[in-house]
Amino acid sequence: MSTHNEDWNHIFQCLSDLAQTACTSFMKNIRKYLQELYCSAPMIQAFLAGISQKTPSFPDISHIPDMAISDLDPILPLINHQSSIGWDQVFCGRHASFWFTAHDAYCDLRHLETKHFSSSIGPSLIKTLLKETLNIRRAGNKFIHGATYEENQPIFITNANQSIQYFYRIRKNFSSPDQNILFSTTLQLLLDKSLHYKQNWIHLYETCLHPPAPTIAHPVLADPQPHPNDSDSSPPLSSSTIHPFFTLHHSQFR
Repeated sequence: MSTHNEDWNHIFQCLSDLAQTACTSFMKNIRKYLQELYCSAPMIQAFLAGISQKTPSFPDISHIPDMAISDLDPILPLINHQSSIGWDQVFCGRHASFWFTAHDAYCDLRHLETKHFSSSIGPSLIKTLLKETLNIRRAGNKFIHGATYEENQPIFITNANQSIQYFYRIRKNFSSPDQNILFSTTLQLLLDKSLHYKQNWIHLYETCLHPPAPTIAHPVLADPQPHPNDSDSSPPLSSSTIHPFFTLHHSQFR
């Protein structure tokens, strides 16, 4: 996978070797599955061609045969309908209803059993597409984050080091007192720390950079007056027993 943001669109548009391999497998599996569902040849070719057109990373393996124009007439409405929705939406399970209408008409023409109609195969088709789509996502995650502990630890360390180096370059975004706390150690000493330590430091940095929204202050109710016969004669708690953290953030713990 490339270094682009791995959103849904890029997964299917990436031209890297890994994406090409994953998408080739996707196309072959979907073609085989559609054939097992007794979909018509024009529907299968249109389906694969539409996906290939929308996503450059999919190689052209559909080998569209020389079909008569009359063969394409029944599926022109579904091609237009899916185009209005977006061919990339197929991967999210958003299919044009004309797919199922055209498939049922084809089943009627061939006198197929009811188990081959869209009411039976529709949910299965969507699940299969989502499964194959997630396989591509999984392949990308393994490449980016590593498939095993031995693979992902160096990746996590590299990412943490890059973040810390960037944060040190923009330290002036903080006030001088905050800089003295967050950047009290040298960059090299921080980079030499353990991954767990560096991840905690990054979390602290991000918390200070984006503090939580202030809480809504609620009125403090007065303490009830003690009853004359109250047997509790213990002295009141001293304010000095409160931890400094809660003293500093007292408004959030009322």
